[in-house]
Amino acid sequence: MRPLSQTARSVANRLVLVALGGATGIIVARTLHPEGRGAYAIVVAIATAAMALGHLSLDQAVVGLWPGRGEALTANGAVLGPLLGVGAAAGAAGLAAAGALGPQATHDPAVLALGLLAVPAMITVLYLGSAVTLAGRIRVVDRSQLLSGIVQCGSLLAVAAAGRISVGWVIGLWTLAMAVPLVRLLPAARPRIRRFDTGLARRSLSLAARYHPGSVALYLTLRLDVILLGALASTHAVGLYTVAVTFAELARIPTDALARASLSRQAVADLTAVVAATVKATRTSTALAAGTVAALCLAAPVLLPAGYGAEFAGAVPALFALAPGLFALGAARQVSAYLVRLHRPLTMSAASVAALALNVVAILVLVPRWGIVGCALASSASYTLIATVQVARFCRASSTPVWRLLPSPARLRRRRAGDPLEDVFVTADPTPARDEVA
Repeated sequence: MRPLSQTARSVANRLVLVALGGATGIIVARTLHPEGRGAYAIVVAIATAAMALGHLSLDQAVVGLWPGRGEALTANGAVLGPLLGVGAAAGAAGLAAAGALGPQATHDPAVLALGLLAVPAMITVLYLGSAVTLAGRIRVVDRSQLLSGIVQCGSLLAVAAAGRISVGWVIGLWTLAMAVPLVRLLPAARPRIRRFDTGLARRSLSLAARYHPGSVALYLTLRLDVILLGALASTHAVGLYTVAVTFAELARIPTDALARASLSRQAVADLTAVVAATVKATRTSTALAAGTVAALCLAAPVLLPAGYGAEFAGAVPALFALAPGLFALGAARQVSAYLVRLHRPLTMSAASVAALALNVVAILVLVPRWGIVGCALASSASYTLIATVQVARFCRASSTPVWRLLPSPARLRRRRAGDPLEDVFVTADPTPARDEVA
């Protein structure tokens, strides 16, 4: 299936998920109000941060090692996922008990423990989802995510109708939803545990360890803002900010779908073909990011108060501040797979660590002055830094001029004349790649 055809299917799937997630978010916002939504968001942020720290970036190593080793890597993921997840959850619980995650994290230890139960499932879902995607079975991953959304939304509606809604119930149902994709992924991946390869596991973890600092820094750049805002401001501010983030990140749906559709073509052995696929996908991604970010900014002043309630109107300025960074991330979304193929983890990690440092410092400076808008500006600046460095690195490594990553006006004119969409955005000029595999 051609990447844009698969992308269209994935986008349609994600739009259904958006509808389910929107219903879920509205229920949570209107029943728990900003304070309760903020408490829920802090627990989710801690659990997902534990996942980001504990998964050890094994999914990135798998991209580079996949050709000829798919069955063994799938078995390894099925074994290592639960083990690493339990360790990460235990570490997060220990930090919370020691007070290292702030007072909001220990406000209700039982609720935090319930959220941390999702960590082993999330890591296993990540590993198996990566294996299934690399095998070209993206529809299975899409359906597993759809099942998760249906379970979360449906069960939350039932609990709300029974009048039992609370932060604990919302976290418990979120934890359940995080494990539900395994119902589809396990039969699709068919991990044969007897194929577990200890030597390959060591090699994978060794390679992944070099990517992990950058992966963790990137994830924390995307999510640490919620935890810092909770420490510097209030759960009310976190509630408003997370609504802005949730709405703004809808812009990532088309570009993330395209990235998954293109991944199997970027996992081949020939780096010249990988460069061509990456250039094609980046052109399309840039156009998609520009269109979706602009549409969300136009719709936010109406949709946020109408959907979440008038008390969430204060989230709109934060969304505007996030927009430039989200466009930059979306436009550059496709180049990361190629950069992983270069086996230069320290170069990739340096950009993410620098962006994280910028994010933390900027939040500490701007939040006391401008509240959630300052937090959004800090995050947007760090996103833009990551995207800029990744694109620069790709252009240098592949000898690709940056203008070739942009949609061509000539192709846009041909599109208006009736040519197919893939010809407009995806037809690449043949550019020889410079091999930089270490």
